[in-house]
Amino acid sequence: SVLNAKNAGIKSISLDLMYHLPKQTIEDFEQSLDLALDMDIQHISSYGLILEPKTQFYNMYRKGLLKLPNEDLGADMYQLLMSKIEQSPFHQYEISNFALDDHESEHNKVYWFNEEYYGFGAGASGYVDGVRYTNINPVNHYIKAINKESKAILVSNKPSLTERMEEEMFLGLRLNEGVSSSRFKKKFDQSIESVFGQTINNLKEKKLIVEKNDAIALTNRGKVIGNEVFEAFLIND
Repeated sequence: SVLNAKNAGIKSISLDLMYHLPKQTIEDFEQSLDLALDMDIQHISSYGLILEPKTQFYNMYRKGLLKLPNEDLGADMYQLLMSKIEQSPFHQYEISNFALDDHESEHNKVYWFNEEYYGFGAGASGYVDGVRYTNINPVNHYIKAINKESKAILVSNKPSLTERMEEEMFLGLRLNEGVSSSRFKKKFDQSIESVFGQTINNLKEKKLIVEKNDAIALTNRGKVIGNEVFEAFLIND
């Protein structure tokens, strides 16, 4: 696939590399990672397998027909990933994304900076004028709705101020540069410390986040348990 992309004249190639797969050992993942790093590519996205309901893997797992590595091994694989990247020409710019200089995904950074975007097509999601929406799926239903009503939005909602501030933290903390304090203040007219000060202090004591320059960012330890860190920024009304 990589060779075909090169032959087609594509200059910036991204490879998806999964870990925490059935029967996968850390040695298996290291071999795959080494092969990926030796390829002439410019970007790597690497995610641990998550079992989603109503999928074949999920059903097999529930029936005891699918054996996954334990969570500790999954964490070890992720730490190996970060360590190997640090020794390579790539740099980590987001929890699961790594790039050569000038090859970061500008498209995905729109999401992580919590900016607005349009979603076109069946099942696509968008965020416009402060409203998040998801289009109708499957394709034939989407086309029928477009022809009938000129729109095909299945669900939409306008996040509250609290929800938008929470999203700013969940999404921004995925980035290596973290959540900008000045950007937060400009967007919400409140300082990040006035809203999340106690949470920030608690996570700093646990060495899960760090303050650097104008931002709050995850440490490597924080990246391993990122979802737990994100949950700490839920505001109890």
